Amino acid sequence: MKKHSKLTFASMLTAAGAMICLTNCVNTPATGEYGPPGMYEHTNGDESQEFSEVRFVEEKTDEEESFYRVEADLPATDFSVISESLSDMIEQEWNRWDNMTSEQRMLSSSIPGMISFDCATWTECEETIGLTIYNPIEGVDWLDKVGYFGMDVPEISHVQVTANASSQINGRDLNDITITSGYNSDGIRITLMAVVSSRDDIYAIGSTYSGTAKYDHKTVFSESGIPVLVVITDGQNNLGYYNGNYYDPTAYWVRDNVFYTLRVIGDKSEEKEIQELFDKIISEI
Repeated sequence: MKKHSKLTFASMLTAAGAMICLTNCVNTPATGEYGPPGMYEHTNGDESQEFSEVRFVEEKTDEEESFYRVEADLPATDFSVISESLSDMIEQEWNRWDNMTSEQRMLSSSIPGMISFDCATWTECEETIGLTIYNPIEGVDWLDKVGYFGMDVPEISHVQVTANASSQINGRDLNDITITSGYNSDGIRITLMAVVSSRDDIYAIGSTYSGTAKYDHKTVFSESGIPVLVVITDGQNNLGYYNGNYYDPTAYWVRDNVFYTLRVIGDKSEEKEIQELFDKIISEI
């Protein structure tokens, strides 16, 4: 296990690219083409299964910044069984904060109770946190595991874990765990994020885009019968922040007590290849 640290540059990239909100949003109205919030029932052969619905609830397209938000009911995870290693990390982080002066706290960029660490493999991640979190694409042999966010940088770990034990939601107890793994396929970046929470609640997540973006969304079923909300971002970086335009299909789904986000990102000129890769990965889940 690698030594834990403050939020890394990679995790800041995640925060910059996504607006994450874990809150009680029961009164938020659902919009779009999916009907009222609830559960999907899907018949797979002779068996009928229910899955939490991921709902597309809000979007805004603007010349300077565009965004959308999705949400789903997320069952609680029992964090009383987390590893001693993770418990010790959280305790050490709070002890560090408690021993800081008021001035040191004002100058600190860290969030009290928030820790982040890297793991070389998904299995190492599970052993470190003491929980088993299913990853549908970790064993896919045609995806390269070459570093966080799928970047071709071997020294950057393949998996990053962020544990949130800040006092804002649940005292100093663990609130949620986010695991992000990066993959690569012929230069196209793939990111899978899995989130578990200590509470039965509505988990909301979204994505911001610097520039004009249009969003197409629909629900499809994987081969295993899981309803997957697919959001296609077709954006134009008209502010000069980045070189070129990007094609960014993203999938959201809930399996058991885990909320998943799959992103496949590449240049707009590779739209066909990106879409084919995205559909191929969706079939794996």
